[in-house]
Amino acid sequence: MRSSQVLILALVLLMATSTTSSLQSQAEAQPSAAQLITLYAHSAGNTTILNASPPTGPAKYSDARKRITFDLSPVLGESAHIDGSLIYTLLLNATVPSSGIISVWLSELQLTGQTIVIPGTNSSDNVFLDNQTQNYVVGTNAPIDYEFLPGSAIQLNIVVSMHTLTIPYLVWDLPTSLSTRLHPTSMKIPLLNPTQTKFDIQTMQPRYGMNGTILQANTDCNCTKAEISATVTDTIGVYRLIGSLIVTAPNGTAKQVVGLATSDYSLTYSYNVSLTQGAWSFSPSLLDLDGNSYSWKIELWIALFYEVSFQVADESNESLQNAALRITDTIGQGAIWNATTDSAGHADLLLPSSDIVGPLNLTVSWLSGSFSEEQNASGAISLFVRVPVYDFAVKPLMADFVPLPNTDVVLQSGNRTIAANATGLRDRTFQRF
Repeated sequence: MRSSQVLILALVLLMATSTTSSLQSQAEAQPSAAQLITLYAHSAGNTTILNASPPTGPAKYSDARKRITFDLSPVLGESAHIDGSLIYTLLLNATVPSSGIISVWLSELQLTGQTIVIPGTNSSDNVFLDNQTQNYVVGTNAPIDYEFLPGSAIQLNIVVSMHTLTIPYLVWDLPTSLSTRLHPTSMKIPLLNPTQTKFDIQTMQPRYGMNGTILQANTDCNCTKAEISATVTDTIGVYRLIGSLIVTAPNGTAKQVVGLATSDYSLTYSYNVSLTQGAWSFSPSLLDLDGNSYSWKIELWIALFYEVSFQVADESNESLQNAALRITDTIGQGAIWNATTDSAGHADLLLPSSDIVGPLNLTVSWLSGSFSEEQNASGAISLFVRVPVYDFAVKPLMADFVPLPNTDVVLQSGNRTIAANATGLRDRTFQRF
């Protein structure tokens, strides 16, 4: 540290600044658009149910003058949020030709046994029925915004009121293989994020970043032993999903991992592996019975870590004590490494190989200023960092060179205050800026 004795002090301190890259979540965002899911009317013994499986027969029918209700089975595994318009497809005929009115609506059968009619889901239309089974398609007039509770059953309610004594019949469970002209009794319901994925990483090696996606390789094998699992959940049921977990190694080779259903609503993909150095990706890729695709991805970086020594100095090559070092990755994983220089301006950090994670952002903060640059950790190296600041002391003196006690000293650049301090009462020692 250098000193200066002055009568009039004028100082401009220039600081170089830069910004670090923004942080991003490693696991890709879950699909946010509503997925249009078809729920078909079925018979199960003496009960009438709804599920996502297309009908295989035999066809059933019933007098529709009395309300026919189909209950979702199995019930909802999680909450289900309708966001959009509903489309109802019905198969109807009658004993003799006659006109009438069909009415369709949804209700929620909660775990408590309470039944709630869902506002806005009612749809009515005039129909003309005869002994030929025909499709009739109706929909809601406006988009529906409603959330079902976990464990509830979505109920599809159908009733037909005829203008004569003829009997209207609702037909369901008609296999599509029997007719290309007729579509099964069903409903299309738009659900927000019915399918979700959660990743889990089990390893004994240190992990870094917001989601722990930068892993320290073991020097014995230049690898990381880990168990990667992806658990897919679906509020309707995983029976309607088909797909696998795609594991892609750093050399581009891919492997498919088959999932195991752990409940009606969850499917788990597990992969035990020694991850070699480089970038790995894990991506469940799924299709549902309606042809909707679901895909998520998590990337892991496996890297050797090196001890990097930093020597920090000011513009005059004086060592900077108490300079704060902050290292962040440039691949958007939110990894942060911090250190503070000692009295000799020295600090050590254990950092991942830049051969794997690319260059690292270095920010040095000292007093009220900061300086940033990119650095590479290519091995156990020493790096010299010169910061565009000056570490010195100021001793205010009166005209007769008598030290000024209790004097405030402010350093400014234009209208910006760079630093401020005050001399002491007794010792009148140099003050540092």
